[in-house]
Amino acid sequence: MATWHEVMFRQEWVPLGTFWSGDWRVPEDGIYAQTIGRDRLELLRKSTYSTSQVQMNKTLYDLAQNILQDAGLTEEEYYIDTELQQLPVPYAYFEPQSHREALRKVAEACLGQVYCDREGIIRIEGPSFLQSQTEPVMTITQDDYFRKDNPVKWSEIANYIEVETQPLRPDVAQEVYRSNEPISITAGQTKTITVYYNHTPCIEATATLENAVSGAEITKATYYAWGADITVTSTNTSTFTKLADPSTLPTGAGYGCAFDPTGTYLAVAHFTSPLITIYKRDGNTFTKLANPATRPTGVGRGCAFDPTGTYLAVAHTASPYITIYKRDGDTFAKFDDPSTLPTGSGYGCTFDPTGTYLAVAHSGSPYITIYKRGGDTFTKLANPSTLPTGTGNGCTFDPTGTYLAVAHGSSPYITIYKRDGDTFAKLDDPSILPNGYGNGCAFDPTGTYLAVALSTSPYITIYKRDGDTFAKLDGPSTLPTGYGYGCAFDPTGTYLVVAHWDSPYITIYKRDGDTFAKLDDPSILPTGNGYGCTFDPTGTYLAVAHGSSRYITIYKRSGDTFELVINAKPLKVLNKEKAIAKDNASITDNGMLKYTFPANSLVQTREVAQKIADTLLAYYKDPRRDVEVEWRGNPALLLGDRIAVIDKNETNEYYVTRQELEFDGALRARLSGRRA
Repeated sequence: MATWHEVMFRQEWVPLGTFWSGDWRVPEDGIYAQTIGRDRLELLRKSTYSTSQVQMNKTLYDLAQNILQDAGLTEEEYYIDTELQQLPVPYAYFEPQSHREALRKVAEACLGQVYCDREGIIRIEGPSFLQSQTEPVMTITQDDYFRKDNPVKWSEIANYIEVETQPLRPDVAQEVYRSNEPISITAGQTKTITVYYNHTPCIEATATLENAVSGAEITKATYYAWGADITVTSTNTSTFTKLADPSTLPTGAGYGCAFDPTGTYLAVAHFTSPLITIYKRDGNTFTKLANPATRPTGVGRGCAFDPTGTYLAVAHTASPYITIYKRDGDTFAKFDDPSTLPTGSGYGCTFDPTGTYLAVAHSGSPYITIYKRGGDTFTKLANPSTLPTGTGNGCTFDPTGTYLAVAHGSSPYITIYKRDGDTFAKLDDPSILPNGYGNGCAFDPTGTYLAVALSTSPYITIYKRDGDTFAKLDGPSTLPTGYGYGCAFDPTGTYLVVAHWDSPYITIYKRDGDTFAKLDDPSILPTGNGYGCTFDPTGTYLAVAHGSSRYITIYKRSGDTFELVINAKPLKVLNKEKAIAKDNASITDNGMLKYTFPANSLVQTREVAQKIADTLLAYYKDPRRDVEVEWRGNPALLLGDRIAVIDKNETNEYYVTRQELEFDGALRARLSGRRA
């Protein structure tokens, strides 16, 4: 809204300014509506200004212009004194603050002034603005004022002025950011990371990748004073590198293997006594532990840890067909067999994710036996009403413990149950069945995908679950080379491994959506037919149990990760200087009265600091007799106007610093002026 005041005795309207209304008060019993008008500078107090970049070698004029344009003002809505073009700033950086505060700092750095004129224009005047006014624009006589005072402001005397420079200078290049942990990225993925520097502001930043897999590279980098947006793209296909063999190997063909949930222990079920071999991992070294005092009674075909790492179950080929150990530190002690045993050779076993249920796939009907654990006791549940149709070769729970899949030797080759309490009800068979004996199966960690290792081509079949329906996906374009025996997903669901007959004995796929693409074979392969495989819970280690010495091969994955490091030059206030201006005569008369100019990041050179000190000293070294006058008022007066005030003794000139107008049937004003 624009406000105007009519100057009496002649037809003239004087604008008071342009304002934006706030809350309105409209009392029902009143005849007036009331609001508060706020000028453009007040609006700028409520908006935020910050610079994402360090501004180098700019003048105060440039900085003021940037601030105003950032606030959305057009050139018609502001005026900047060209004198500010003569005041350079080597490095300028503004932390988040209001546009008004940023303008205040610019004006302070040159002893200028900022105000809204009567046309609503924001004006930024330079330090010489007042001195440029040599003649008064108005004279106020005794007939015009009601009261006048010229107070002597002894408290505002300052005869020793200190102005300290705040020179921002680049420090040496140094590390200003490092990712707290490795950042994961999958093949073909593009990832943008927004980072914040440990020190701000910074210039000349450079980002690099450390410990990055081959194929990961920075494809875009946008640097700011406070941080950066870094885009990384990876074409990496991951690498599985064989570790050194354990110093003590299993004694016969490995058929199954399992990591405990901490990745500390690796168990291998195998041919030849002790039939189960347990390793403890320290870094990349796997050291064989002492054999359990009581060993399985037959060839170890499969093994599984419970989710706490307390229990280890081993499926084997002689009664009791399942042997369960309880771990105490590095000791595995067998406890009593379940009262009801599987009916034939155990080939695979699995715990549900709560450690409550243990399923054993075996020969002899019912082909799957399910136990419920209570403490250290495993009690057989009632058989499912519909059983697998042939020898159970492998089994797996989904990560919720809702679904149990059993791979077996007769059509439909895979049977899937849904658990409700202690009851396992068979689901409808998938519409497309595996086309050969199911030897092993595995859910991914989301429970979305179910893989089945088969005895005939394609040797691996993958289903996608939607509710209780399992739909077969298209097979991988490159298939395993032989009879599939075991399979496993990594804990992210990104990798699927199939252990099979015929070289390379292990085939590794990487999942992208519903597509599984074969990766390059490890450079060192297992030495014989693969029978079982497992990932550790971090996805770092992959163990493969196979049929020729060394019987167990362990790989370490060079994961799809990288560390992001940024080096830059922080801007710091270095080598401060003090500019001092003093007046000895005033010090002699009044004692030393010191004033320290507030720190301003835009005052960076000694020349500017000295100019500020000299200007302040000239004005404050002696007592001032400014003016305060109540008078008839004139809305045409502007901030900084030079006026003459005449009393009965003398005439003095002043610069207007404040004028408050009141109108209650007649105009009245309170005016403050600074002695010219």
